[in-house]
Amino acid sequence: MNPTAARTFLLFVLLIVIIQLSITYWVMNRANNPDINILLLFILSIIIIIILTTFHENIPAPAQFLLFAFFSYLFGLLFYQVKKSKQYSQELINEVILSTISVFISMAVVGFLLLSFGIRLGFKVWIVLFVGLLSMIISRFILLFTAVNPDNIDKLTTRHKLISAFGIFLFSGYVIYDTNIILQGTYYNKNEHIRAALSYYLDFVNLFSNKLSVTDV
Repeated sequence: MNPTAARTFLLFVLLIVIIQLSITYWVMNRANNPDINILLLFILSIIIIIILTTFHENIPAPAQFLLFAFFSYLFGLLFYQVKKSKQYSQELINEVILSTISVFISMAVVGFLLLSFGIRLGFKVWIVLFVGLLSMIISRFILLFTAVNPDNIDKLTTRHKLISAFGIFLFSGYVIYDTNIILQGTYYNKNEHIRAALSYYLDFVNLFSNKLSVTDV
């Protein structure tokens, strides 16, 4: 793949991500957002992810973008519910966002440099990341169903922060991997701008949510 074309494609993908993250940020900070069941938001989000990653070839690009925008809106509602329930200050959220941007850019540069040195990440790296993701999800479910009482609340908080710290490390790896894969032309050859942008978007919001959990006091 032509390096110039790859960088142009990456910049276009990043532009889409910035637009979608702006939607999420705007919705998250609206004072009159409705109270919606978090489980419902999660289920709708999963359905859209499946559609955009599995049936995208049958959906026109503008429709994919609009569906992605709705997905970003749902995530904004989700973060609004979390923000309200845990009483996060706007100052703390903005600090975590800036920190997340810093990590994201740094890891994207690492992914770019790896490819520049001829290191092409592939299926083996994906397997390692996927196993890490499954491990984190299982750990969170175990923590979720662990009985909370005054005797173990401190231990549960510590475990939660450790899992979140692992999440930061994991999704930093995903940013490196996705950048490397995008620049290899994996998405470019199939003209999958939205799918590539969705991968980046999920990397960013997962980095943000895990960093917010670690920062939570």
